[in-house]
Amino acid sequence: MATFNKTRLKGFAFAGGLTILAVVFYLTVSSGAGSALSQAQLIGQVAALTLAVVGITFLVGRAGMPSLGQGAFVAIGAYTMSYLRMQYGWPTWLAVLVAVAACAVLGGIIAWATGRLRGPQLVIVTLFGATIVYVLISQLPVFGQFAGYPNSEQNGTSSLPVVQVFGISLTPPLSAGQAPTLVAVLLGVLVLTLIGARRLMRSKWGLSLLTIKESELLAAHLGINVLWRKISVFALASALAGMAGVEYALLFGHLQPESFVFVLSINLLVMAILGGNGTVLGPLVGTAIILWLQTSPYVTNFVKWEQKAISHQWYLSSQGIIGVILILLIIFMREGIVGTVSRVFANRSAKRRGRTEQHLPSAEQQPAPIDEPPYIEERNTEERSADKEVRAGAVLSISGVGLSFGGIRAVTDVSLSVDAGEILALIGPNGAGKSTVANMISGVYTPDRGTITLNGRDLKSVPAHLRRRGGIARTFQAPILLLDRSVIENVLAGSKSLGTQSWFRGIFGGPSAHRQGEADLAAAQHALERVGLLELAELRAGDLSYGRQRGVELARAIASSPEVLILDEPAAGLNASEAATLSTLLLRLRDEGLAILIVEHDMPLVRRTAGRIVCLASGQVLASGLPDEVLSDKRVMRAYLGSIAAEITSEPKSSVVEPIA
Repeated sequence: MATFNKTRLKGFAFAGGLTILAVVFYLTVSSGAGSALSQAQLIGQVAALTLAVVGITFLVGRAGMPSLGQGAFVAIGAYTMSYLRMQYGWPTWLAVLVAVAACAVLGGIIAWATGRLRGPQLVIVTLFGATIVYVLISQLPVFGQFAGYPNSEQNGTSSLPVVQVFGISLTPPLSAGQAPTLVAVLLGVLVLTLIGARRLMRSKWGLSLLTIKESELLAAHLGINVLWRKISVFALASALAGMAGVEYALLFGHLQPESFVFVLSINLLVMAILGGNGTVLGPLVGTAIILWLQTSPYVTNFVKWEQKAISHQWYLSSQGIIGVILILLIIFMREGIVGTVSRVFANRSAKRRGRTEQHLPSAEQQPAPIDEPPYIEERNTEERSADKEVRAGAVLSISGVGLSFGGIRAVTDVSLSVDAGEILALIGPNGAGKSTVANMISGVYTPDRGTITLNGRDLKSVPAHLRRRGGIARTFQAPILLLDRSVIENVLAGSKSLGTQSWFRGIFGGPSAHRQGEADLAAAQHALERVGLLELAELRAGDLSYGRQRGVELARAIASSPEVLILDEPAAGLNASEAATLSTLLLRLRDEGLAILIVEHDMPLVRRTAGRIVCLASGQVLASGLPDEVLSDKRVMRAYLGSIAAEITSEPKSSVVEPIA
C-alpha cells in the first residue's frame, strides 16, 4: 500500500507540474498582443506536434518499429477534418473524431500488412506511404493542389471557420487584439496526453512493448500476441499523429502541401530522438527545441554571419545546424536529453542508497534462497522411481513427436512426460535435439508428427503466447532480458497480465487494475527474494553479472506461478556455489508441485535434482529412466564421450556396445 500511495503521489505531482507549466506559458500570450502572435503560434505548434512525437515514442522508442511515415498521418488528420467541415458542414467534434479514427484504422491496416517486417523493410514501406500521401494532397484538385486548402477560388475562403464550443470561440493566434483561446485548449490536450502517456508507459501494456522491442521470441513466450500488440501500438501512434494534424489545421486555419513533405516525418523522428525516445517528457523537450531552433533569431543571425564571413554558397542552413546538434547529442547523449538526465539521477540515487551489485554478498557468501531446506542430499530409490512410458495424468506429455528442417530430421519419435512435482532432465550431446524439443513444447516450432498435451489438452495448434498463458514458462540458453530496465521490471514482465492488459486499461486503470498491479509487484518481489536478488531490484539488469542475470530470468519465469517450467541449460555460466543454490531452489519448486523440464549438460546438477532422465542422441531417445541407470548406460557414455571412454569404463573390455537406437 505504501508503494501504491507513493506512486499516486508522483502521478499527482507530475500532472500538477505540467498543468502549472501550461498555465504559465498561456498567460505569456493570453493578451493577444501583436508582439505575442508568433510566440503563441510557436506554443500552439509545439503542443500540436508533440502529440505526434508521443506516438513515435511508443512506436519507435518502446516497440522498436521504425517509421518514416508519421508525417503522412499528420497530413491525413489535418485534411480529413478540414474537408469534412468545409465540404459537408460536419460539426467539428464529429469531423475530428472521424479524422483520428481514420488514421488509427489506416495505421492498424499497415501494421497488419507489415507485421512480419522489421528494421529497414518497415522504414521503406512507411516512407513509400508518406510519399503517396504527399503526392495526393499536392496533385488532387479537390484539395486545391498548391493553392492550399481551403482556398478562395474553390471554397470561397482561405481559412477554416473558427471553432465554437458552447458559444465560446476558440480563436487561433492569427490576428492581434484577440486572446488565442485555441492555444489554451491545445495546451490542455497536451497535458492530458502526457499524463496518459506516462500511465501507459508504466503499465503492463507499455512494458510489453519494450519486450517486443528486445525480442519478439521472448514476447511471445511471456504471453504477448505480438502481431496484435504491433497493430494496437501502430494504430495508437497513427491516431496521435492524426490528432496533431487536426490541431495544426485549427491553429493555422489553412493547409499547404509543403507543410507535409517528407522532411516533416524526419523532423518528428529527430524530435523524439533529441528529447529522449521512449521517455515521457522527451517528446515535449525535443519538439520545443527543434521548433525553437527553426524560428530562432539566433540561428538566423548565425546563418547570415556564415554567408558573410565564409561563403554565400557553402554554409550551414538552419536545418543543417539542427543536424549537427543532433549528431553531437547522439555521440554524447545517446539516450537523448531527458533519457540521459534520468539515467544520471537514477545512478546517483542507487549509489546513495548503496544498492549496487558490489554491495551484495558474493555467490559463495550469499545464503540459499528463502525457506529452502537442505534438499541437496541424494534421495532414495523409491522417491525417484518412475515409468519409462508416457503416463496418463501427466501435466505435460509428448508422444511420438518429430520435426524436420528441410530434408534434415532434427527430432524423430520422441516421447516423454512430466508430472506435477517432478523434475525431468533432458540430456544429450550438442546437436542431439534437446533445445528443439523444448522449442516444440513452448511453441517456437510446430512438430511434423506426434502430439504435445498440457493437462490433456492438445497444443499442436496453440501459439506460443497462449501456451504461456496456459501455464508453460521457460528460460533460454542465453538470458534474454531488458538490459536497460530495472531488475524488478524484468521480473514484472513475467506476470500473467503482461499480454492481456489493453491500452485503455493501462491508461484509465481503476481499482481492480491497481489491485492487480499490487499483486503482480508482490509476486515479482517474492520471486526475486527466492533467487536471492531482491536487494538488486532497482538496478539495471545489464549491470548484473551473467550468473545473476540467469537468476533474474528464472525469477521472471516463476513469478506467474506456472504449471510447467522449462529450463534450457540453466546452470550454464554459473559457478559451483550458484549451481548449488539453483539446485536447492529447483527442488523446492518441485516439492511445491511444479512440473520442471531441464535441458542441461551439468551432470552434478542433474544428479542432485532430476527424478528421471531422458537422453537424446541424433534426435532420438537413446535412454530413459532413473539418473543412476541412464548416466551409467554405455550408450549414453558413448554418445557423450565417444567409444574409447565407453570401453575404458566397461567391466570386460570385450563387451559389445549396443548401437544407438
